[in-house]
Amino acid sequence: MSKIEAIAEATEHSVDWVISRAVKIYLLNEGGEVLNSIEGRNQIARGEFEDIDVVIADLDRIVG
Repeated sequence: MSKIEAIAEATEHSVDWVISRAVKIYLLNEGGEVLNSIEGRNQIARGEFEDIDVVIADLDRIVG
């Protein structure tokens, strides 16, 4: 019996449910970082970003 089957049996869920749950948890944790990186790259490609030099200059002006 595989670990997935053992978990399914112990929790009284189907193997499909266990796999689906594992994928959802993965995507929420590690996969979320990957998706955020993809979105960041897409934003840069669309020109949706701030120049770091401008941000630092603004902070210097605000903070003094």
